[in-house]
Amino acid sequence: MLSEALEAYPGIVVSNMGYIPVGMCLSGSGDYYYLDAKTGDPSDPPLVRVPHEAMTSATTYAEEQIEVVCSSLTNFLRAATTEAPASWD
Repeated sequence: MLSEALEAYPGIVVSNMGYIPVGMCLSGSGDYYYLDAKTGDPSDPPLVRVPHEAMTSATTYAEEQIEVVCSSLTNFLRAATTEAPASWD
């Protein structure tokens, strides 16, 4: 999370816009998931996905490209499920 916010793009840019990195997509895109610390309830912020391709320059990001995954972290965690990898069987 620190590496994404301080050393990588778009993390450097969107972290300065009020988004906090919390995890990375492991299904292929490599896009990061963030908490939107500037929208909604600050104690239960929305979870969003920040696509890499929305960087418009080294210092700007097309914020309208950010996708809301869930309206709040609490709702996301309530709906989350896990699957054991095949090697755990």
